[in-house]
Amino acid sequence: MYKTSTILQSFNEIEKYKSRWFKQNDQIINPIEINLSDYKKDRDAYIKRLNNIYQKNLDNSDVEGIFGKASFLDNNTIECNGDTYQAENILIACGGMPSKLDVPGNEHTINSDQFFDLKEVPKRTIVVGGGYIATELSQIISTFGSKVTILVRKCLLSTFDQELAGFQVNNLENSGITYQCGEVEKIDKNEDGSLKVTFQDGKIQEVDCVLVAIGRSPMLGPLKLENTDVEYDQSKIHTDEFDKTTADSIHAVGDCNGKVALTPVAIRAGRIVAERLFNNRPQLKMNYDNVPSVIFSNPPIGSVGLSEEKAVEKYGKDDLNIYKTTFGSKSLTYLNKNFEMKSSIPKRKIRL
Repeated sequence: MYKTSTILQSFNEIEKYKSRWFKQNDQIINPIEINLSDYKKDRDAYIKRLNNIYQKNLDNSDVEGIFGKASFLDNNTIECNGDTYQAENILIACGGMPSKLDVPGNEHTINSDQFFDLKEVPKRTIVVGGGYIATELSQIISTFGSKVTILVRKCLLSTFDQELAGFQVNNLENSGITYQCGEVEKIDKNEDGSLKVTFQDGKIQEVDCVLVAIGRSPMLGPLKLENTDVEYDQSKIHTDEFDKTTADSIHAVGDCNGKVALTPVAIRAGRIVAERLFNNRPQLKMNYDNVPSVIFSNPPIGSVGLSEEKAVEKYGKDDLNIYKTTFGSKSLTYLNKNFEMKSSIPKRKIRL
């Protein structure tokens, strides 16, 4: 959907260039609107095709698939669909699920998973959350035509470099997204289907959609880990440097171990566990330091290593040199002479 939003944005920028660089063509319609229902059908068909490809690869590798909810009976035994299975080694890679907003009227909200089920673009949207998922989805749905307010408790992208986060706040506001601090008190549904959102400061806002993106929690409940020797809490399974739990026969990778919640990292960590257990590489382990990440915002934010705040905390401010530069996007600077300081054009920033 990010790629679709950037394509849509590029189409709608044609109007800015058309009178100068391109021949007039009445068949070009501006602004172009997305048909979200048809787009969803094509996207879902593509994902289904990918699922079939992965399943075929598993079948060709003689991997047996058992579909159901599994739970532990002990350190080496699990139960699923009424059948029991035993193994010398068990890997937990259960992933996570979106966290819920604990307020009256939560049933009227959608989460970051349900966002992909939308068949129509809501006219007015509140996005609750200040992380990378909230940032990405707020810009996508705004580009699709929704009037968006992003609501955060303290600050946007609190775990990222805060100068880059502030830079992104400016880009959100310049793109027409309202950014405000606060918390939801309750949500009521009106007779016409719209929502009345009451904030803790007493203010009220009428919208058509409340999208909750306040983080994800590991899906540990159904596993019945209390039947094992695995130590865990509500946020993660405790693992060592080899991603092994406190039960020697059980490993855990991905969102459920609370280290780095990124899909490529989970894939790599799972492969390393397999290499260590079954390919005679007993000292092989995942390196979770300096993992690159990206926020699919406009413009995108790429990050690797420590933020400035974390670097100061670790090394001290006097032992750091910070280098930075800011420049405008060439896609629109031709049409705006003041892009260097006050333009609404998304800026690019590099920090080292």
